Amino acid sequence: MQMKHVFLIEALKVALRIGVVISLGLAGLCAKSEPSLPSSPPNAQPTQAPSQVFNLIIENGQPKGGPQTVRVSKGSDVVLKFLSDAPGAVHLHAYHLELILSPMQEGELHFNAKASGKFKVEWHPNANGSPPPSSHEAPPLMSLEVMPL
Repeated sequence: MQMKHVFLIEALKVALRIGVVISLGLAGLCAKSEPSLPSSPPNAQPTQAPSQVFNLIIENGQPKGGPQTVRVSKGSDVVLKFLSDAPGAVHLHAYHLELILSPMQEGELHFNAKASGKFKVEWHPNANGSPPPSSHEAPPLMSLEVMPL
């Protein structure tokens, strides 16, 4: 009879150990399971940051409010908007961009700021209807500072 008790006690110990192992295993699985985040559709396009827009009014060949410096991060999409009271051209150094302006007609330069550094934006007046000079001696309207990442 005592043999039966020893056998039953040993069987209960084994069953208890198995139960503890199963309980710990289930608890570990429950702790690891996290709610899943909704996945993006397979054709989803990454959202693009909006362009950084800067406005400048040119009066009598000078920037209204004086020359300014605008700062953007390298890789940013930039829009420079200009409005002038006289015909001429706006030139952005290093990017080799030029915009011909007619009086009181808004014009825009769109570009990606790929090159880091500080670059002058110049005004080249057009007093007699001929193409504006491409001189790099004009006073700056503004400076564009492209900050490295």
